[in-house]
Amino acid sequence: MHYTVKIKSFSLLAKNSMERYETGEFESGGYKWKLVIYPNRNKNNNVDEHMSLYLAIEAADLRPPDTKKKERLFRGIKLEWGYDKVIPLKNFNDASNGYLVDDTCVFGAEVFVSKQRSMDKEECLALIKDSITKKSVIRFENYSKLTVESHYSAPFNVGNHKWKIRICPIGEGIGMDISRSISDAPPTHYTVKIQSLSLLAKNSIERYETGAFESGGYKWKLVIYPNGNKIKNANEHVSLYLAIEAADSLPPGWEVHAVFRFFLLDQTRDNYLIIQDTTKKEKRFRGMKLEWGLDKAISIKAFNDVSNGFLVDDTCVFGAEVFVCKERSTGKGECVSLIKDAIANKKIRLYPSGKGIGMGSHVSLYLALADPTSLPPGLKIFAEFTLRMLDQIHSRHHYGKVSRWFSASSQEQGWSRFISIGYMNLTNMGYLMKDACLVEAEVTVHAVVNALS
Repeated sequence: MHYTVKIKSFSLLAKNSMERYETGEFESGGYKWKLVIYPNRNKNNNVDEHMSLYLAIEAADLRPPDTKKKERLFRGIKLEWGYDKVIPLKNFNDASNGYLVDDTCVFGAEVFVSKQRSMDKEECLALIKDSITKKSVIRFENYSKLTVESHYSAPFNVGNHKWKIRICPIGEGIGMDISRSISDAPPTHYTVKIQSLSLLAKNSIERYETGAFESGGYKWKLVIYPNGNKIKNANEHVSLYLAIEAADSLPPGWEVHAVFRFFLLDQTRDNYLIIQDTTKKEKRFRGMKLEWGLDKAISIKAFNDVSNGFLVDDTCVFGAEVFVCKERSTGKGECVSLIKDAIANKKIRLYPSGKGIGMGSHVSLYLALADPTSLPPGLKIFAEFTLRMLDQIHSRHHYGKVSRWFSASSQEQGWSRFISIGYMNLTNMGYLMKDACLVEAEVTVHAVVNALS
């Protein structure tokens, strides 16, 4: 037998509202496992009056080989297999069966992976009838002067164990701990400088993706939510993520494991705040998970505090380092300049018979860069634009409005189905008069991205 768990004072599981109990991990066939016990039925699977038992694979980034016949396939979307109704509670509680004696029972599990077995291991779970509760009040002095790193209290004793309180004055991430440290060395792989940061919110740019950079043979992007990722309820915090780029070009079933960390320049002291997951565990990038990061990388209050030096003259600098199989590449960077008034050389592109999904049924209309070949490498332009097909009779113009990024690889933006050809050709609508139409473009450039020199 690979694992045994002995549970004393079994009835206290229900009394203490412990509907599900997971044992410690054990190893078999090169994988780590856990035994999962529902002493009073698995309510999630609508099980009545039965005990439920399951086997769960631990360290879900490991995947067993394909299975045969009665073997079970453990994978990312199916981490547990077992029995919803392993034994009726009536039979389990019947003293004559010997399963529950003096409120004590013993469960076990055997797991066979490719006929391999590991060394046995067991544990004993003892539930305490007279649990100990102790209140401790910890005083943190000079709170306003605490640094951005976490702070620990002096240890205190409860139940013959020592405990301590950890406080993070600027908050921590959701679902993972965050470590913060200081370094004089700049980020190796990527740096982005954002000027006129406040204009991001003003121009409704909630999420900013940097240009692509390479590390470990893969392309990545740094993703920044200056006012927090609203989808993750990261209010009052800056959210930072790393996204893998060009996922469509990777082979089927691809996975990339990477360790990464983010940088924030302290422009006053000329050093960097390094922000990363405390576990420093590799994150698995794949088709179903293209981004990993920190929902609450730093509080907006701390970020905006002038004394911290992160935001100076409405300008800040972020960075990233990514390590794939311990490979590193040369650094690269960009500068985002958000501007109030700008002029970019653009032109209107009209397809009278349509383009793409509008072919043969609609007029297609686009705003395009006039000379994309002259753009410097890495340059991107964020523009808000309105295209109008003018009604020359009634002034009831037909229009579309949108905000998009333009670059050498994305030269035009617009609508393949701007207006139907039949509607366009109606003489009483005023769009086509004396075989001529009038198209108006209203363009506002909000940001320009250049390579960081």
